[in-house]
Amino acid sequence: MRPSSRRMWLYVSQTYPLPVTLPYAALSFLCLAWTLLALRGVPPSIGTWSAPGILTTFFFLLFLRVSDEIKDEEVDKNLFPDRLLPSGKVTMDDMRLLWWLSLAGLAGTQFIIWPPVLFSAALLAYSLLMYKFFFLPGPITGNILIALFTHNPSMYILQLCAIGFLWGRPFGAPTSASGSAFSPAPGDLFACLLFYLPSLVLELSRKVRPPSRETSYHTYSSLLGYQAAAVFALAPAIGIFCLILLIGPRAGASPIAVAVQALIVILYAFWILRFVLGPERRGPSIGTAGQAYAICFYGITFIDMAVRALAISGRAHA
Repeated sequence: MRPSSRRMWLYVSQTYPLPVTLPYAALSFLCLAWTLLALRGVPPSIGTWSAPGILTTFFFLLFLRVSDEIKDEEVDKNLFPDRLLPSGKVTMDDMRLLWWLSLAGLAGTQFIIWPPVLFSAALLAYSLLMYKFFFLPGPITGNILIALFTHNPSMYILQLCAIGFLWGRPFGAPTSASGSAFSPAPGDLFACLLFYLPSLVLELSRKVRPPSRETSYHTYSSLLGYQAAAVFALAPAIGIFCLILLIGPRAGASPIAVAVQALIVILYAFWILRFVLGPERRGPSIGTAGQAYAICFYGITFIDMAVRALAISGRAHA
């Protein structure tokens, strides 16, 4: 059956809805880019240089989504027969064309900078290796922890691409406070780590289930036990707050924003503790709590920096 634009749009609209994914891509990229600029004394801004970074995030996450759909075809037939591909509402030909389109979009955003910087080339190479299970499908598909340690670093490489976009200066990216060109610095690696960890929270938390809901689907709770898996899902959130304390003052984070970040970590930890003590209790899952934490982290960071930019702009026009 030939690919159908109607079926592909059905897939995108239901599994990767643009009203959600585009704002998320913009939020996650801008928060990191603004932090990198703030470390150099440059106020937050939005310019034409922002578009490549936002679209890189958007197309990379779409590429991951479609790649997983293709790789998990047999698993989904058995465990999730109502999903679009197993149910026949979209076909494998649709998925393969969408895979190529997402890869083309990802490559296109990387080659806006010519020659492409090392981070961009690494992201494309790593993406293709992940799709092939690094040519080790047996060990990787057979152990969820091996899959985590081989696949999840791609999200850190994605964050490093933000350095590349600013360093490569597409479309006149901002300069430092002294007027010099943006250049990478060791502290940038910590900033990228800070904005990588929310993706790890999402990955770990969504695969923690109470014992009564375990199936043959691989989860961290089925491998480690629900208590250890829940604590495992909390660890990156604690790491996030430690990094906020480390680089927040240099990036100009307000005390109010830091306090609110501490509050959401405490709330997330409380939900983890509640699950550990009573995994079968009713209420939002650990995955939902992890998603809420990640969204709040980005939202607080974005609002803090946007308020700072408005204040700087107001003083400049006063």
